[in-house]
Amino acid sequence: MEAERGSGVGYALKLAQRAQCLARGITEMRWTFDPMLASNAAFNLVRLGATITSFIPDCYGARTDAFNTGDVTDRVKVLWRLDRPVGAPPLAPDAAGQPLIALADDGPQVARSLSSAQPGAFIPLPDGYHSLRSEHPAAAASWRTATGAAFADCFESKLSIIGYGPLGYVVGEAL
Repeated sequence: MEAERGSGVGYALKLAQRAQCLARGITEMRWTFDPMLASNAAFNLVRLGATITSFIPDCYGARTDAFNTGDVTDRVKVLWRLDRPVGAPPLAPDAAGQPLIALADDGPQVARSLSSAQPGAFIPLPDGYHSLRSEHPAAAASWRTATGAAFADCFESKLSIIGYGPLGYVVGEAL
């Protein structure tokens, strides 16, 4: 599987699913993905043009597979409108945008959530979450907790996640 990453197979599969759905009059698809993985965010939000509709804490509960063991299964739910053009431009927060997660001084890449989600803010992600999880599990857990709190704050404040870009997820106006 790892050898196929970035080869275009996933994109081709999604386009084939889109074509089959449209041929049957189905105009939207929904699924979940792990919001901690920048590659997932870029693929789903930028390459496909899907939009995040909700945050689901610990969606699947405790897992025992080799990929998820020891990690929380937080997910974001996305909606892909199939009758619209595929893709969306990468977004950047506005110049005044503030991060909703800050690095703390108590460990390698340990994160803490900030409050006050507002349009133009952004939710950053750590570099290489899988490596961080393997090498510094406590730091990875703090990132997951802080990211979950930021998503929850956005949706509780009736804000939306309007896209993804170089700094992370971009917060937009009310839903």
